[in-house]
Amino acid sequence: MKKILIVDDDEAVLQFLSIFFAEGELSGTYQLLQAVNCKDAIELFKKNQNDIVAVCLDASLIRSNPRKVDTYPVLNEVKLHNFKGPIITMSSDPFLQMEMCKAGCTHSVKMKTDVMDILEELLLKKVA
Repeated sequence: MKKILIVDDDEAVLQFLSIFFAEGELSGTYQLLQAVNCKDAIELFKKNQNDIVAVCLDASLIRSNPRKVDTYPVLNEVKLHNFKGPIITMSSDPFLQMEMCKAGCTHSVKMKTDVMDILEELLLKKVA
């Protein structure tokens, strides 16, 4: 089964995305993989890289410094393996969005709830 990796330190966001995903158009076609930190995200990516079709990254997992991008290790790992799918950064901060796109993200959303809309648009367009 094709998989989507979501990296976010906010459990409520992950839970919301899981529910939204289960009820959306991607349900049944894609499996959602979730990580709350870079270490787990990298492990999940390495283990499932042949099946992952999209990666969604919260730009900042540091609550004490929310203006600092700290998901570069995940982004670098994804790029190292020549990942061809969409890499979407999730941040309400335009500066962090810009930094992540400069570093290699292909898309950005400012509201984490919008990530499912862009995934449906990108992935369903590929299938059609």
